[in-house]
Amino acid sequence: MLKVACSLAVVLVLALPIAIFAQETTPEVTLTLTAEAYQTANLRAGADTRYPIVGRLTAGDGVIIIGRDAAGRWLLVETEEGLVGWLPAYALAFAGELLDIPLAEENLAEAGEDVFVTAYGLINLRAEPDMDSVLVGQLDVGDTAQATARCCITNDWLLIRFEPTADQPDRETLEGWVAYFTVTVRGDVSALPVLVPGEDGVSLIPPSALVQAAFNARLHPEATEESPVLIIVPFEELVQPLGRSADGLWLYVAYNGVSGWGSADLFFMRQADIAELPVIEE
Repeated sequence: MLKVACSLAVVLVLALPIAIFAQETTPEVTLTLTAEAYQTANLRAGADTRYPIVGRLTAGDGVIIIGRDAAGRWLLVETEEGLVGWLPAYALAFAGELLDIPLAEENLAEAGEDVFVTAYGLINLRAEPDMDSVLVGQLDVGDTAQATARCCITNDWLLIRFEPTADQPDRETLEGWVAYFTVTVRGDVSALPVLVPGEDGVSLIPPSALVQAAFNARLHPEATEESPVLIIVPFEELVQPLGRSADGLWLYVAYNGVSGWGSADLFFMRQADIAELPVIEE
């Protein structure tokens, strides 16, 4: 029995350095993302339909995704034949997160560089990032404007400001939202702040500045249940906190263009965040 135990101990001691050595010399695993073409698709020299076609895929062709543009709308791929080019993301079927794919260097802006857009054609500017929103102006073919914000992490809409040049005396300064697919973008869009229209109908705010109603929340003109009901915020609807009462028990919020007081208990908001709101006198 003792002999067997000693033999086992020797085996374990001898195996230990081998296990440690194997752990220390195991190379890092490089994650590669493979994909298949949904249908026939043109492989292009750049992340835009106006770049020349450098190849073509048919449905079922396999590729390796090696990069993406800042918006994640175009992917840089390598085919089984070693051909490298760009494809729109919707043309591929793959499992994985777009944000895990590294940005292709040619699409990165220099640190601190502004983001600009150039209009494909006659482009409508909207008051809000929505096709049904009010038209506030238009960009002509070739007009360039600075992008100052985006609607969401998928960059479906960009907030731009157009300043007419000296040779455009009949043009005026314009500011509004343009659909991403209607413009060519220069710069790192992911560096732009994400802003959404505030519930007060005037301001643009980060999405994190909105909070959900925990119940059907009544808004009042005064911070008391006895005052009239201005509007009822349905459960899980978003409101924009504008301020609080001195004791923090009431929030002054905006919803659908209406501002009023609601009990703080009716909204998903941390006490620490409530404390940071300005105190509003009734």
